[in-house]
This record gives sequence, C-alpha cells and structure tokens, in this order.
Amino acid sequence: MKAASFMAEGGGAGEGQDGLKGVSQEVSLKVASTIQAKETIVRSEDTTSKGKHMTPGSAATKRSRASLPKSKTGCRTCKFRRVKCDEGKPICLRCTKFGVECEGYDVQSSINPPSSRQPRPLLPQIKNNTPIQIIQRTAVFQDQSEYQYFLHFRDEVTLNLASIAPQPIWNTVLLRACNDSLALRDLTSSVAALSLSRNSTRTNINSSEHRMFAARYYGKALRGIQVQINTSNDTDATRFALLASLLVFYFESLQGEHANAIKHIKSAMSMMRHRFLTSRRQYSVIRRTASISGLEDEVVDIFAKLDNIIMSRITAPSDRGILEMRYESSEGSIPDTFRDLREANNYMDHHMFCAMPYLAHLPHIFINGPPQGSSVEEDTIGPQLLDQLRRWNSAFAPLLASAWERPDSQDFIAAATLRCLGLVSEMSVRKISRTTGLFVKEATEIIDLTRRVVTNRRYRKTFVFDCGVLPSLFLTVMLCPEQSIRKEIVDVLKLAEGRLEVTWDAVEIARMAKLFMDADPQHLEPFMKDSSALGGLFEGKDSAEANEGY
Repeated sequence: MKAASFMAEGGGAGEGQDGLKGVSQEVSLKVASTIQAKETIVRSEDTTSKGKHMTPGSAATKRSRASLPKSKTGCRTCKFRRVKCDEGKPICLRCTKFGVECEGYDVQSSINPPSSRQPRPLLPQIKNNTPIQIIQRTAVFQDQSEYQYFLHFRDEVTLNLASIAPQPIWNTVLLRACNDSLALRDLTSSVAALSLSRNSTRTNINSSEHRMFAARYYGKALRGIQVQINTSNDTDATRFALLASLLVFYFESLQGEHANAIKHIKSAMSMMRHRFLTSRRQYSVIRRTASISGLEDEVVDIFAKLDNIIMSRITAPSDRGILEMRYESSEGSIPDTFRDLREANNYMDHHMFCAMPYLAHLPHIFINGPPQGSSVEEDTIGPQLLDQLRRWNSAFAPLLASAWERPDSQDFIAAATLRCLGLVSEMSVRKISRTTGLFVKEATEIIDLTRRVVTNRRYRKTFVFDCGVLPSLFLTVMLCPEQSIRKEIVDVLKLAEGRLEVTWDAVEIARMAKLFMDADPQHLEPFMKDSSALGGLFEGKDSAEANEGY
C-alpha cells in the first residue's frame, strides 16, 4: 500500500517566517499520514514484498580536499567546523557570517603546564569520533552549504539535544543512519539551519537565509521520507520512520507547531507498538529487558521517554502510554552510590516511568485539594515511591557535592537539574495540602539551583529531547503556594526564554505561573483544560480521545 504523496516543492516555501510556517503546516500532516499508512500495512499483515532499501536522488561526486597546507592558527570554531578561518580578532568574520559563536583562538605556549590531579568528570566525555569518520568517508553532499549545515548538526545540535547526559541516539545511531539515507541527511541539515536561524535572529545575521534553506530542505526531506518508507521492508521502514519522526518533532517544535509535533510522534509510536508488539514487553532503562530485533536499544529508550512525557502532560494526564510497555520495578536495586550522572539519570528516568500512573493525579489534587482519607493505592504505592526517591537522593549526594566544586561546568548543570527533579518528585509524591509555608525549603533550593543553571554560560536556550529544569519549576509553582516563591520562579523562567524541553516551553510556563499567582486554583480548571489558552504547550484532550486511533 502506498502512502499519499507529499507536497511538491513550492516556490514560496522559504520566504521568511510565513513561508516556512506554510511548509510546516501543510506537510507535517502528510508525514503523519505516511507513517499511519505504513501502520495500516502492519495491522492488516500485508506481506507483499517491497523493494530493497534505497534512497532518493542521484549520487553526487565525493568531495575532496584541495592540496593546500592546513592552517593551525584559525579560531577553535572554524577548526571544529573544518573550514578556513579568516583569523579576524577578537572574533573571526566567518563565524559571524554563518551565525555561530566564535570561541576565539588557542594560546600557543612552549611551556609544559604543571601536572596536577584533575577531578574525575561526572559525565562521559562527549566525542563523536566514530560517527565523524564514517560520515566523512561515505556521505555525499550536493554543495558546501549542505555540508556545513550537516556539520553544525553533528558538532553542535547533537550535543544540545540531551540536557543531562550524552545520548548515543543523537551522536551515534542517527549519524550512522544518515549514511544510508539522503532524506535523513536533508532533515538534519534543515533542523540545523532552523536552529541557526533562531540563534541569529537577535543579530539579524543570515537569519532569513538560514530559514529559507530550512524550508527548502525540510520539504525535500519529507518527500524523500515517503519514498524510503514505501520502498523498504517493514523492519527497515519502521526504524527509518522512527528516526525521521524524531527530527520532524524537533523541527515542528522549533516552529511552535506543538500540536503537529505531538500528532506526528504519536503516530510513530503507534506504528512502533503494532510493529514490535511493545505492549507485550517489559521495559527497564537500567536493565536491558526490551531489546527488539532490528531496532537499537537507544531508539527504544528515547521513545519510552517521549511516551512517558506525553502521557504526563498537565491538562490530560493518563495512566496508559501509547507504547503500553510494562515497566519493571526498581525496588531494592538502587546502589548505595551512583557511579556517574548517566547512571543517576537512568535511575531517575526509571523511577518516573514507574511513578507516572500515580503522579498523574497531581493536577486534580492541585485544583481540588487532597482527597479526604486515604486509598489503598496511597497506603501502598505512595510510601514505596517515597522510599525509592529518598534512596535515590542518598545515592546521588556524593555526585552533587562533587559538582558543586565546579559550578561553571556542564557537570554542575546536569547535577543541579537532577537534584531539582529529585526534589520535585518527592514533593509530588508527598501530596501535602497547600497550606502556607509548605515546601518552602525545597522550593527555595530549586529556585537557587535553577537560577544558577539558566545563567550558566554553558546552558543552551534551545530545544532538548529531555526534561530539564522547566518541569521542576512548573510543578513547584503548583505545589508551593507562597507568592514570593512563585514570583521568583517567574523571574527564573524569564531568564530561560527560548528553552524548549519536549512539550515544556519556558515562555508559556512563565505565563501560566503568573496566572497561578493571581487566581484561585479552582478558577484555573477551565483554563487548564483549554488547549488554546495554553498556547499549544499541552494537549487539552482526555486520555481516551488522545489515544483514539492509536
């Protein structure tokens, strides 16, 4: 069965903001329809053989480097991008024109620095050596601009997509997949261009050029997606569609088209559920129990996390995700001390997977107050979750103390973010009534940590495929009724303007937090159910409607 064809590339696709929005709005639904058409094939068990894996477009001549001596005096950014630097001081003109930050020049010194014991990093060193070698050796790019945008995606965007710990899904799995797919390479170039346009808007340097390139290549990539899905076998097509849907979700989210982004990713998860029977699988991010033939564990991990985030949206919480995977209990498995931040993050993610059906009741409690008396669920699940969170915080304490020794590092950003998630999770589980003064100590610590994070020079105010400090700040607004606390949270959120964490938008959360300061919680119920009032931040559907057709 063939999916509906994508939109033909239009002449006005890249003309500024409106042109790019037009491409986004018209073709994103067709991306979802392509995936849904493939899902229909799986559901009906159509075994018609398809052609071998192929990529659209004709091969171009491989790029070769001119026989010129390499310069060792260029700026660090141009060296990283592998382009010739004009060596302007204090910043080079080439970086300025391309719209990226020039990181300056290495200081040459013949003096050997004194040896000293350096603290062990809490996060693994982020190196893309293997993917870099693979891409340079085999990938074909049509022109220098396309190649430069891909390099920006590889060297910058992939590092920004994970807010806490590096994720191989971005700097290994996806980059390797680009070797075999022109459509994926076009998608990576388009999202890199759109990301650069956001960064350069403040200075108006090449912003329109970046957006025009993004629009042109996004439309081209979406047409290529249809071809590749319809000419691959079921397993290859599903894997490709899942990887492509992550990039489409990123692009649509940067555009502010949250409804399109969520609709598309839900279609991809629905296809994943039916193709790989995820509802029959037990899943654990700390123990590999859901490995799927033909699909990397990293792909399973990112979709399990997205499923959990979407099912926990404030306006329409659900105790059932689209993938319907069963999460293993981690009771008794938390170590005395975490080895590094990645292990701590994995345990926090797993705790949230298990706790989400229980925590989904939080919005109702915020509006209506805690229930009278206690239920069997509260008597059993609540204490278990609270015990696990306290053990997590105990195992995490040494890492947090170590991160405090380097408050300007990426380690500190990751550790502070995890500490806030641990605090707000414990606050949520406790579900104590909103009496003046409650949770002030925890809220004060969260404000201090998040303020340090968002003002850190390493903090990126862009899109990430993770929950960072934004959910912690919003839930603190809900849980702590102190007006002074809420005002400080709004101030911190304003400092984070531009930050997007999956469905969490710093600007929208700040607006909502300000409304909470001025309204009685019971008067907010219609507002929280109205998706238009939320600016697309959350979906205003109940769980049955949200999952209909999936």
